[in-house]
Amino acid sequence: MEDFGNDALLQQLREVFFEESEEGLARMEAILVEATDGQPLAAEDINSMFRVMHSIKGGAGTIGLNGVVRVAHAAESFLDDARDGEVEIGDEDRSRLLRILDELGVLIQAAKTGEEADEAPGIALAEELGGGSGEPIGKGSSAGGEGKQRLRVRLNPKPGLMDSGNDPYRLLLELDEMVGFDVRVDHAALPPLRDLDPSELFLSWELDTKAPIETEEVAEIFSWIDDLAEIEIGPIPVQKRERTAAAAAGGPSAAPGATSSSIRVQLSKVDRLMNLVGELVITQSMLSQLTASDDGRSSERWLQGLSQLQRNTRDLQESVMGIRMVPMSFLFSRFPRMVRDLAIQLDKKVKLLIQGETNELDRTLVEQLSDPLVHLVRNAIDHGLETTAERASSGKKEEGQISLRAFQQGDKMIVEVRDDGKGIDHERVRTKAIEKGLLEPDQELPRDSILQLLFEPGFSTAAQVSDLSGRGVGLDVVRRNIQAIGGTLEIDSKLGTGTTFTLKLPLTLAITDGQLVRISDETFVVPVLSIVESVQRSRVDFTMLPNGRFVTEFRGQQVPVVDGGEALGLRFAPQTDEARTFVIVEDGGRCLALGVDELLGQQQVVVKNLEENFERVHGISGATILGDGKVALILEVSELGGLRVVPSEVAA
Repeated sequence: MEDFGNDALLQQLREVFFEESEEGLARMEAILVEATDGQPLAAEDINSMFRVMHSIKGGAGTIGLNGVVRVAHAAESFLDDARDGEVEIGDEDRSRLLRILDELGVLIQAAKTGEEADEAPGIALAEELGGGSGEPIGKGSSAGGEGKQRLRVRLNPKPGLMDSGNDPYRLLLELDEMVGFDVRVDHAALPPLRDLDPSELFLSWELDTKAPIETEEVAEIFSWIDDLAEIEIGPIPVQKRERTAAAAAGGPSAAPGATSSSIRVQLSKVDRLMNLVGELVITQSMLSQLTASDDGRSSERWLQGLSQLQRNTRDLQESVMGIRMVPMSFLFSRFPRMVRDLAIQLDKKVKLLIQGETNELDRTLVEQLSDPLVHLVRNAIDHGLETTAERASSGKKEEGQISLRAFQQGDKMIVEVRDDGKGIDHERVRTKAIEKGLLEPDQELPRDSILQLLFEPGFSTAAQVSDLSGRGVGLDVVRRNIQAIGGTLEIDSKLGTGTTFTLKLPLTLAITDGQLVRISDETFVVPVLSIVESVQRSRVDFTMLPNGRFVTEFRGQQVPVVDGGEALGLRFAPQTDEARTFVIVEDGGRCLALGVDELLGQQQVVVKNLEENFERVHGISGATILGDGKVALILEVSELGGLRVVPSEVAA
């Protein structure tokens, strides 16, 4: 690969290529997966896939990924034949194309990480399609003797061509070696020396080949820059024929002046901006506290300025959060292919329904949500859905259905994974729990609590162990991963009807609304989203269970009572019988009465991760800096009072 003399520029080109290639492969995969079996692909879909392969081939050649070039060229040749109607893309061809996408993904990922990868499997798959050897047409080669003629090439570079890493001089040399040419240079656009930008090209060329040559051979040479320059190829002296980037790729020309409505932003830059917003929020909190403690001499302008600062802080926060937000389609788009492959592997008919993919979630959360969702969907196909014969015998449609649904509810994103399979046998779960010693034989639990046993480590009811699931490793990890990002996981199932997993997630982890509370002499933060209500309770309102724990009635149910000071190790002395404030908090559908000494008010807090600078602390999800500069710990309500353990004592 030629050294462009600018490592930073080359690295930037590589990053752009990796991003665009991943997007292109995902787009092409979606077309192939969504196509109806037995039906021909639409012409626009074939054109779209051709453009993807054309772009990947060109970009890979620019940065020297010859293996990717060969595989992409072979696939591009097949798609070009399909565009011309010479071949028809059948179901087997779609499967091969999907495997080619996998191989290209492996090659591109290897290039991204600096590893070696073998392009032979991808080329072999392309040859099965009839895509040729995978070698692009180059100098010294010819597509045949027919249709050769002397050609005129007009080459007018666009601004930014040199920034792409391409050098027209190399292309002109290649054409000269192949056939030779006479050249005329147009320097009319050359500016005065003082205005000359050395990174831009101001010359254009008109080339007349000295010998006959195929138009396709010349077009192949300049295909590397066909979207970075105005290229016209035609016979001499016939009127020039326009060949824009869009025409070369088989699609309509772009509208003049059309621009992209989106930009790529490095996550590190957004994180830096988010930290600045966090500091602004802290400053606003400090000013608020100064105002609250003032002796009344604050001027009206000071109050107005503070009010304006609050509005600006909120607006800036929302704007920055908007940058971090990505649509759920960013996550959901990978599942059609996965469901298709698993259905073939398990010999099941499966239909995937996706709803709410336009709803947006913090990108960090989306990335951490990927593995849990993959596991839930795999489980639904493997365990949840019956075989075709079983569904037919039970009067169901042969085609099972998996539903992925996302919708916003208040300040939370709800994601549902639902199947219309056989459901979960509660009695079988109960029997398995007794075998594992999780339940006593005579112990009775509500149906909801029985289902919670599925999240116990190593718990599985699978009759067979497969390479997909059934080893008892998974649901407990899924719940732990969801809880690690501040979410909850609930399960509901009805035998013979199906199972639904419901994930409740915060929209972002960076800034949240918190209720300040005093416990002993320390200030803590309880996330507002976890709070159901604040109540006054005294000891006469408590009921002691045989194990010594207390419960109190709240909205018709008995909820555990936990003294915040004792749970956090701040005090151990028994409290008086006087009425105290209890914050009713909820996690995963369960409530807890948390005893605090005082409610201090609500405010937005900037969440800081403790694990980065200290270690994981049970019952604490993070920390924040208050307006007076003190650090307040943020409570993880699901870890207080054993909310993550099935409350069998309460159920009894």
